[in-house]
Amino acid sequence: MQSRALDVALVGLAPSAHLEGVCHQMLQEEDLVAVLAPQHRLATRQRLPLAALQDEALVDFPRGTGARRQTDDAFAAAGLPHQVRFEVNLMELVERFVRHGLAVGIVPVRIADGFEGVVQVPLQPTRPARTSGLAAPADAGRTRLRRRRAQPRRRRLRPLRKLRSIWSRQRR
Repeated sequence: MQSRALDVALVGLAPSAHLEGVCHQMLQEEDLVAVLAPQHRLATRQRLPLAALQDEALVDFPRGTGARRQTDDAFAAAGLPHQVRFEVNLMELVERFVRHGLAVGIVPVRIADGFEGVVQVPLQPTRPARTSGLAAPADAGRTRLRRRRAQPRRRRLRPLRKLRSIWSRQRR
């Protein structure tokens, strides 16, 4: 974005993310949930505090990515260490690592809904969240994106539902 290779991007942002030279508009926010193998000792719990996951092997995206930063921020806000044992670059790999009992994942609830062979458990007491938004270079001229942190909306947006529908058909 900053190198002007892209005009606009759909991005996942952590609350701590600061985008220099980029304006953005938050589109949605959704809760993160723990995903576990069905045989995992914590899989039968109704809710999980992050403290229950601090010593678990986690699978996540590489450090510095928006998805990873959201997990890191959640643990930091709770004052807890955590162990990302496996770094992957595809959500499908998160699903596979979890399904085979190699690690626990923390993903947005809508993504977890698409996983097969795993159990999802809401996190407590504060629910970490993932935010998504549109981003464009700040010097892109006239733009509808405002140069401020907008309040994320917890409603489903029609264009995003259509994109999700198209994406899920392509995954089959």
